[in-house]
Amino acid sequence: INLCDEDVLQIFNSQGMLGLSLDNHLLGGGAHSWLDNIPFALLTRKRTLNLIKRTLQQFVRIPFDYHLAEPHDIWHRIALGSGFDGIMQPMQRYSSVLQFSTFEQDLVKILNEMKREDPLWFGSYRSEDIARMICFNNAYEFVKKHY
Repeated sequence: INLCDEDVLQIFNSQGMLGLSLDNHLLGGGAHSWLDNIPFALLTRKRTLNLIKRTLQQFVRIPFDYHLAEPHDIWHRIALGSGFDGIMQPMQRYSSVLQFSTFEQDLVKILNEMKREDPLWFGSYRSEDIARMICFNNAYEFVKKHY
């Protein structure tokens, strides 16, 4: 929560893990006007994807902005952190683990859009591979290595 650049750098350099929580408020969501409270499915989906995209962009840009060696390793430092044990307001689209496959599909779309905007951030990584890493592989590899 409230990570600054220095926090992300420390996590990156120590080979730690950034947890992407699917809490609407933690990602900067929330109702700002009466219109935001109306659950239009398409509008809700677009808002949700934008919140996730914006959060990922903030994490991913840091190793590149600070010209770190191997900046593409940031993709190995992000993992899905559900927070369902104490989440305040889950994103409606991913309100339980039953929607994690939907999240992975949406994440591929987000990553494809990010790749069009900033191809340098991706190197030779494919969006599908990064989505799988964030949704499963990164946490699995972290646990294998450290526990």
